[in-house]
Amino acid sequence: MKLSVKSHVLSGTALILAAVIFLVLNVTSGVLFKALRWDLTKDKLYTLSPGSKQIIEALPEPVILRLYFSKNLARVNPYLVSFAARVEDLLIQYARASNGKIIVEIIDPEPFSPAEDEALSFGLQGMPMDSAGNDLFLGLVGTNSVDMKLIIPFIQPAREVNLEYDISQLIYKLANPQPITVGVMSALPIDGGMQRPWMVWQQMQQQFDLEVLDIDAQQIPSKIQTLMLVNPSKFAPAALQAIDQFVLRGGRILAFIDPLVEVTEGQEPASTDEQFTSFNTLLSAWGVKFNPNQVVADRSFAKQVLIQDQSRDQAIAYPLWMELNSDTLNHEDVLTSALERITLASPGALTKDDAAKSTFTPLITSSDQSMLISSAEAREVQQDIPNFLNSYKPSGSYVLAARISGPVRSAYSDAQIADSNIVIVADVDMLHDHFWVKVQNVMGQEFGVPNSGNGNFVLSALDNLAGSNALISIRNRGSFLRPFDRLQKLQLKSQEKYLATEQVLQEKLQHTKQKLAQLENPAQDIEEFKRDLLDTRQELRDVRRELNREIELVEVWVKFFTIGFIPLLIIMGGVFAWTFGGRKRIANKNLIY
Repeated sequence: MKLSVKSHVLSGTALILAAVIFLVLNVTSGVLFKALRWDLTKDKLYTLSPGSKQIIEALPEPVILRLYFSKNLARVNPYLVSFAARVEDLLIQYARASNGKIIVEIIDPEPFSPAEDEALSFGLQGMPMDSAGNDLFLGLVGTNSVDMKLIIPFIQPAREVNLEYDISQLIYKLANPQPITVGVMSALPIDGGMQRPWMVWQQMQQQFDLEVLDIDAQQIPSKIQTLMLVNPSKFAPAALQAIDQFVLRGGRILAFIDPLVEVTEGQEPASTDEQFTSFNTLLSAWGVKFNPNQVVADRSFAKQVLIQDQSRDQAIAYPLWMELNSDTLNHEDVLTSALERITLASPGALTKDDAAKSTFTPLITSSDQSMLISSAEAREVQQDIPNFLNSYKPSGSYVLAARISGPVRSAYSDAQIADSNIVIVADVDMLHDHFWVKVQNVMGQEFGVPNSGNGNFVLSALDNLAGSNALISIRNRGSFLRPFDRLQKLQLKSQEKYLATEQVLQEKLQHTKQKLAQLENPAQDIEEFKRDLLDTRQELRDVRRELNREIELVEVWVKFFTIGFIPLLIIMGGVFAWTFGGRKRIANKNLIY
């Protein structure tokens, strides 16, 4: 019995000692191992990318980053507090990786304080938080040794996926204050004209010094080394010749061509065959074939659209608009190696000219469930999508974007250049806001929330062609939003079966109407017609119900693994530990007595 009492005393002492050791280790580890982290996200979203580290290493002199965050005011919004902690953590990573070249200051601009006055003087924007008129700040100010100031007025949580890029871009600009000049020759009003500029134009303005050239320009200024072409089939012949000379002097091209420009459909006349022929002459000199009368459709990556069906909206897969994932992108090319998603609308197909000496590298390719249709037919598909889907016949995969490198010749002379760099995308609509970004306005500050990587692709292409690769790997990092591809495939399968059954129903209706017109007893036939109609509708409902059950089952499993699986593992571990510990206590008890 004495041995038992002694063992209880020792057990109590051991518990106290264990608690002290745990507390000491917890405190010391928080101090000594604060820099250690383990990023388990698929795309390492919480780890500085190689591009950021490259920018940091190239810093010629120190820069100061000041984060203004109203901690006390933010306490009423736990999500904002969590997001701000993510921003602070990322800035600390920059400082640690810079070896003293990046100095980070975290400032709390309390109401009516000098810090708040300073934040306002820098141009930061506050968010009203209470009836007293106090503003919450979450903005970033960057400065360099020559007093250059760059700001992010309010760091939007909606742009969390672009957070590292926004910070790295700010640092890059502080280190390289002279922007790269990019020439833009466009037959579409991407700069806005009398309206708001397209979001891709606004993003390009932040990164580059843009110079707009007329579509009948006779020469390209010598200071321009990178030229972006938008719908060049409408350019004047003199402009095409100027582009030819630009390439021959070593200029780099990003061209967006299209057999069917939907964003201007009906607003202006389409390009004529003569205009397409003129531009195809230039494409042929670069080693590219392009049919301006053919559009690519892709059933595997069809975008979900809403159509009117019996006075109600119905979601349906539309193969002429496609949401392409990483499986369709070239992982060997730096431009598309890290992109996740691209949205295209009625694109064309590019092929290599076998007689050309240039290198043709596909960047974006459709699935093997694609087919070609004429541009004229594509204009009519929207009026009867179900019928188009029922008659769909895939014919293989097609190249939607490509890089041309190596030797190219002139389209108008015997001259040639040995080292070209040209990126061609067979779609213009992808540049329009409708296909890749949702524009929001918060506190008078307009910003875009991307739902596809179209803008990233354009900026990455210009970065790459201009010779700056550092920002590409940052901009193209994975999304915090990961769609359930299996669910999307099941929904597509459900729609295909539903449309097939609907087609059978329509055929039965037509057949019954023909019988009604021929038979002698219409009343009896009407009753048979009603029974056939009810049976067919019931079959339609059964098919829909069966596929919905399959989709719901997958959703249940998704919820289980994302919500319940980890807690279940913890509970099982606790039960195991308690069971094993209980057996050990019983064994010790037997030894004592």
